[in-house]
Amino acid sequence: IALARSGYDYVKKHFPGETSMYLSQAKKKEPQLILNASEAVGLGAYRGGVKFAAIYPMTPINSVISFFADHAKQLKIVYKQPEDEISGINMALGASYAGVRSMVASSGGGFALMVEGLSLAGIMEIPIVINLGMRVGPATGMPTWTEQGELQFVIHAGHGEFPRIILAPSDAAEAFELTAQAFNLVDRYQIPVFVLTDKYLAESHWCVPMSHFKKEYSIDRGKMVNESDLPADRSYKRYRLDVDDGVSPRSIPGMKNGVFFANGYEHDEKGYVIESGPERVAMTNKRLKKFEAMKKDIQAPHVYGDAGADITFVSWGSSRGPVIDAMEMLRAKGKTANLVHFTWLYPFPEDETANLLSSARRIIDVEQNSAGQLAALIREHTGMKITEKILKYDGRPFYPEEIVEACLAGGRGVEKGL
Repeated sequence: IALARSGYDYVKKHFPGETSMYLSQAKKKEPQLILNASEAVGLGAYRGGVKFAAIYPMTPINSVISFFADHAKQLKIVYKQPEDEISGINMALGASYAGVRSMVASSGGGFALMVEGLSLAGIMEIPIVINLGMRVGPATGMPTWTEQGELQFVIHAGHGEFPRIILAPSDAAEAFELTAQAFNLVDRYQIPVFVLTDKYLAESHWCVPMSHFKKEYSIDRGKMVNESDLPADRSYKRYRLDVDDGVSPRSIPGMKNGVFFANGYEHDEKGYVIESGPERVAMTNKRLKKFEAMKKDIQAPHVYGDAGADITFVSWGSSRGPVIDAMEMLRAKGKTANLVHFTWLYPFPEDETANLLSSARRIIDVEQNSAGQLAALIREHTGMKITEKILKYDGRPFYPEEIVEACLAGGRGVEKGL
């Protein structure tokens, strides 16, 4: 307290003048938990029923490691620090194949090593949760700085085509909620699910009401079969084709009459290796049916701010907070604004996005990369080209003031790198 008071007095004496930041008295004094988003990912994984995590150290997901290292024994979770990221994802896939909910975490360079394992999960239809904490790249880049540069990477990662889901929380509360949700989604569709964070998000701290962690949550293991459901004549087909949603009943090792061949080759319904063209097409189409089935779970973007606003921002992940603060500053300058913010990024919410943006007067994309990756995704799936972009890729998080300045100074057609 003495140090805080000393710092306060120093600033008051040496930096006189107004500030745009004020603290008001809390109206409600509900108990709060102070945590960063990586710790929230760990708590969300626990809520989601994780039993195995294999994570090799890498900034900025080391706080996830710290969570499991500190609490795994108490929470009855097996945590392993593997020799590298390749081992990590394969350990997690093995645990998931054996029937337990599993996850890995890494940053872009570490995840690049996992991509072959990701494709293995795709063809074997093994559930796996992947927390990818983004930082400045390429290669080692600036490992202790932040960026949102890997959205398109995770959408297209892997050789061959297979379904996946991509979620991107904007704060610790959403990191908890979406990670827990991810574990139900992986089992429901037998696919990889990504939870995208970044350096700024992963290591920033929030106060989250305790009640948020006590919300009701039920575990859905999807089409995990019971041993009693398996046919005694051993006719069980792990990759059964006649399923409307593309998801075949799943047995785990040790189940009587549930044996199948699990491998990385293309296969028939029982897992035997095939090279037949028609069988290959049938099995691929079965897996791709999951995209249609997922539509019922797709979450529309969240909308913040004024209806019929002068300016509509679009953003994803950790950019939400600075944009909302910028909206307040714009309002004080006589400009109304709203935000269409994405936490569910893939499969992309095409219809919902088109409906929300079709009546917008002026759309500005705000994200932390040089390419406008969300804007490209919106154009790919809706045909809407966003010409105004405020892009920041110097490793520093957005400040609301610079968003306001770029917005007011840029004029139409601006593509401003901060």
